[in-house]
Amino acid sequence: MTMKVNQSFINFLSTDIIKTRNFYESLGLETAKEFSSDEVHTVKLTLDSYIIFVKKELLEKLVPAKIKNPVYNQNIFSMMLSSQSEVEYMKHKLSSLKINYKEVEEAYMYYLQFQDPNGYFVEIGYFKNA
Repeated sequence: MTMKVNQSFINFLSTDIIKTRNFYESLGLETAKEFSSDEVHTVKLTLDSYIIFVKKELLEKLVPAKIKNPVYNQNIFSMMLSSQSEVEYMKHKLSSLKINYKEVEEAYMYYLQFQDPNGYFVEIGYFKNA
């Protein structure tokens, strides 16, 4: 029997919930208010997929191990859009928000890569032949 996932939540440590909330809202991503608080900011990606940014103090209550030296710049959060025009729109949005980004064009995909306020790498792109 194959397991069928109803919803998915991926948790990331946040250095500043307010900056994180403002950053992702400025990109146009929806906040899932039912899963957000002063200690947690939840971004709704699709109907049933979420990214949750959690304050260190709360995350330490939720996981059995103490978080000693978190590394923020070794994770990549990728969002694939439907078309190049949608990625071009985001490119202009990033520029208007003065967010530095790198443009990457490969044979099969095109994407923009930048860092969020926590130091995580974020990619917004599309698959060329999808």
